Amino acid sequence: MQKTYISRAFFMLSLLLVPASALGSLNFYRAGTYRSETRPDKACLTSFNLNLSGSFAKKGKNGSKAQVNALDVYGYQEVSSLLNGVAVPTGMTAAQIITDNAWRAVGAAPAAGNTSKIDMAGKYSGFDMEFSVAHTFKRGFFLEVIVPVSQRNIKNVAVTNSVAGAVQLADPAWAALISGLDTHLALYGMSKADVKNTGIGDIVVNGGWTYNDNQHSFFDYIDATIRAGVSTGSGKKRDENKAYSLAAGYDGHVGFPVSFDVAVGAYEWITWGAHVGGTFFLKNTKRLRMQTNDRQTGFMKLGLGYARRDLGDLFDAGTYFKADHIASGLSLMVGYSYASQKATTLLADDLTTFATATINRDDRLQAWNMHSIHTSIDYDFSKEGKKYHPHLSVFYNKALTGNSMLQTQN
Repeated sequence: MQKTYISRAFFMLSLLLVPASALGSLNFYRAGTYRSETRPDKACLTSFNLNLSGSFAKKGKNGSKAQVNALDVYGYQEVSSLLNGVAVPTGMTAAQIITDNAWRAVGAAPAAGNTSKIDMAGKYSGFDMEFSVAHTFKRGFFLEVIVPVSQRNIKNVAVTNSVAGAVQLADPAWAALISGLDTHLALYGMSKADVKNTGIGDIVVNGGWTYNDNQHSFFDYIDATIRAGVSTGSGKKRDENKAYSLAAGYDGHVGFPVSFDVAVGAYEWITWGAHVGGTFFLKNTKRLRMQTNDRQTGFMKLGLGYARRDLGDLFDAGTYFKADHIASGLSLMVGYSYASQKATTLLADDLTTFATATINRDDRLQAWNMHSIHTSIDYDFSKEGKKYHPHLSVFYNKALTGNSMLQTQN
């Protein structure tokens, strides 16, 4: 009896190296991945998954869907107006005050039509590791827990040139501002240097129900899985004093992910699948860098204060075709996914310094979307009657296009 129970309990004890699935967070800097497939409804089924993914990007699409450097997806960096509406720090030396006044003068009286924008170069790279465990109870009900760890890197940050229409570097005041930009930013606690953010992501707990129909009159099978859960907001947050810092999850927001997956098999080797999902967030208060002037564009903003943030809801959908077990345990998959997030809105504690209309025109808060393609090669080492059923997958994902997103490859 005990042996029978153990055999059932570990009927599918798997170690998977697969695309970062629906388990992971959706963000503008991470290529979409095909979301998780349907789950078997075998009672007492326990699964362990390990997902590893590396990613990189040099280019992205801005809000107009034009291809730009990765660090220009929120527009070219406007420099002269960064101090407009920002209070002067206390404790500056006489020399620092002179420099600060010169910067403010450039911003207060720009040449006609000039916006003092610069083109920023840089590269994104990341690494994601997700561990998950799921257990199916009776009648298809299951529970799963996902623990992600990630690293987000922005490196080789550099000013490449003054963009067309901006104040020319021949202007002594403008040239002095750019050459001393790092020093000027430091007075306001800001850095544009390379950044690495490593830490735990948002732990997710899902409950769900799955249904398998293996007796269909036409198809080999029809499977469906529904999930709903909570994303805990446990991930390492963005460092607001580093212009290019990226959060390991949803920057402290608690979210509620829901999803529906379906898979249909035919001719004993073809599988078609589809996914649709969304994540809805609770509001959160955080000390943030906010826009203080409508001329400001780019990642860098110097206004700092507390604000109530309403993170935009996420939506994603995808589909795939799979040639299933075409040669022993070998399977091939090709897929497509779409992900989008609605605009985020802020309500600052200090409405005098951070007017609601102004801070919410920040390009960093606007809606984004992403179209991605996916391929994978999977090998199933399972054997009938064994309690361990390992799989191994190699995958490739690429973000093709969208707006306000990085064209990342995983």
